[in-house]
Amino acid sequence: MSFLLTPFVEILKSYATDASDNQALWDGVIETITKSLSYDDGAFWRDDRLRQIASPLIQQIPVCIKSPTEAKSALQDSLVALVECVTDDMLLKSINLDVLMHTRSEDVRVRLLALGCSTKLWQVHGGKLLAFAAETSTFIAECTEDENDMVVRESFKLKDAVESVAGNIDGLS
Repeated sequence: MSFLLTPFVEILKSYATDASDNQALWDGVIETITKSLSYDDGAFWRDDRLRQIASPLIQQIPVCIKSPTEAKSALQDSLVALVECVTDDMLLKSINLDVLMHTRSEDVRVRLLALGCSTKLWQVHGGKLLAFAAETSTFIAECTEDENDMVVRESFKLKDAVESVAGNIDGLS
């Protein structure tokens, strides 16, 4: 995997800048990263390498809105596997915030996917993300006031996921 890390980062960056649009290549890269993260025993995916891949992976949220539904699910699975490997709280905070920043996008589809990704992260790794409940609640509060009803519904799903771990978050934002 060490030979593939830099090319994978470059490939993901090219998709984020709309320089690439080959769906099969994107699917292969995401699947390979996800499986590598899932089956790693801590020998390869240390926090320094996770830092390299985290941002390019999160930058795929806007890329996925042009892709089939399976791509959205694959990205969510990859982000879940990423958070599973992270041991550094600063990197966890960065991942959480970077995903949530996409909820401020002008595109409703990006906001919906970002909320879906965040909900999945909180459902699977709520214990690891517990320290970031207050900052997450700020984004939830913003999204509950969105003009799009689907975004509001998704924000309540995220709120439920956060509250299942952190308790009532109404006073945190």
